[in-house]
Amino acid sequence: MPEYYFRVPLGRYSNSQGEMAELPDSSAACSLALSIWSDLARGIATELKSEPEWRMEVADGSGKVLIKLRALVEIAE
Repeated sequence: MPEYYFRVPLGRYSNSQGEMAELPDSSAACSLALSIWSDLARGIATELKSEPEWRMEVADGSGKVLIKLRALVEIAE
């Protein structure tokens, strides 16, 4: 099975190496990324005011980024 790496480059949950998972395809990687997102959403949302951007990337075994998730808070003044 192909390897997928889940990286969070910024913020409290950041991990430079990423977590690896062997999954059948990129669709399964996307589903897992969205599941991780939903698990972290409350913690991420409470910190977006002080750190207004949160990102997660999913890369394949060669390092090519296949999926990007991003939360961004923009406050109009």
